[in-house]
Amino acid sequence: MAPDLVDVAQKNAQELGIPYQERQKQSLKKLLQNKDAILVVYKDRLVLEQASGHSLYFHPARYSHVAHQVCA
Repeated sequence: MAPDLVDVAQKNAQELGIPYQERQKQSLKKLLQNKDAILVVYKDRLVLEQASGHSLYFHPARYSHVAHQVCA
């Protein structure tokens, strides 16, 4: 992952009070094991991937707004 994306992912994890984990080419299915949902940072969006198979997509301009809503 690009260093700037790592910074964004780590910052979001810290703001949300959730652990940061590098993907390391693991499938989303593997990352979701024993979890209800994970946040995945891509260069053009933030995605909440849920174990149920549903996904929520957020535009980068809304990252901080989303983080505050999720934490509330």
